[in-house]
Amino acid sequence: MDPSLLALICLLVAATLVYWLLRPEQGAFWRWRRLRQTTARVLREDILKHLHRCERYSQPASVESVAGAGAGVLFEFESASAEGELLRAGGWTLLTAVNVMLFSLIDNPSSTTLYTIYKETGSRRWTILAALLPLALGVLVTFLVTHLWRLIATW
Repeated sequence: MDPSLLALICLLVAATLVYWLLRPEQGAFWRWRRLRQTTARVLREDILKHLHRCERYSQPASVESVAGAGAGVLFEFESASAEGELLRAGGWTLLTAVNVMLFSLIDNPSSTTLYTIYKETGSRRWTILAALLPLALGVLVTFLVTHLWRLIATW
């Protein structure tokens, strides 16, 4: 291949990448920046909600409680029944909850575990097997539990 053609192709690829990253208002950099601003705004809102809740229930707001207010809690309900109503409205049943718990217990080897397996064995195949075997086992167990549950329910 002609070196000048190769240089032209590399220049076009680099220019496309720079354009994709820095395109005004739509590039990856600008999207990342908006996401950071949104995250900071959500954390401020969570802290304000926490302070309002402490004021409403006449509880003291300490530095520790405010620091934990924006710790990523998605929902905080007044009672367990309100949380149950939300889950039931989303189509969750007792079977769904059991399957989620079983799948979470069986699957999900950590990245540290997979990295250690790769370093110890030096084999990508064992690492991939270590990642896919719990996944397949989790799917199989939840499949069997679901069918057994439905078989007993129709009995």
